[in-house]
Amino acid sequence: MSSISNVSHAALAVLFALGGSALAEGCCFTPSPAPAPTSVTVPSVVPATPTPAAGGGGVCGRASECCTAYCDAITNAQGNVTAQAMAGSIGQVRAICGTYASMGAQPGTEAGCQSAMDGYRTGLTAMGVDVPAACQ
Repeated sequence: MSSISNVSHAALAVLFALGGSALAEGCCFTPSPAPAPTSVTVPSVVPATPTPAAGGGGVCGRASECCTAYCDAITNAQGNVTAQAMAGSIGQVRAICGTYASMGAQPGTEAGCQSAMDGYRTGLTAMGVDVPAACQ
């Protein structure tokens, strides 16, 4: 026997050991019946996902507006040493303000948006800065 025959026999032995019935089915045996296809029920009407309005809408839209008002209040708090110390990094906070409005379309985000607004109010109050109407 040549080395190719030995390799071929070894390869066939491995194939039969791993899944030989699949090879044999095409040759001499009756194949097993295919499983019955399953059906998927597709609703005829897809519920509309609420989309935030230009201003955001809902709790998360209000959080977006509050975030912007918070940044403005910190930046404009002349004579308030704490607020002025924060004003240098307020750009990082301002960069996330728009994300609240986009979160409004995702289920379960209202609590997080409400918590953010509560945090902005608490922070402004702790610094002695007037809380803007957007955060009320």
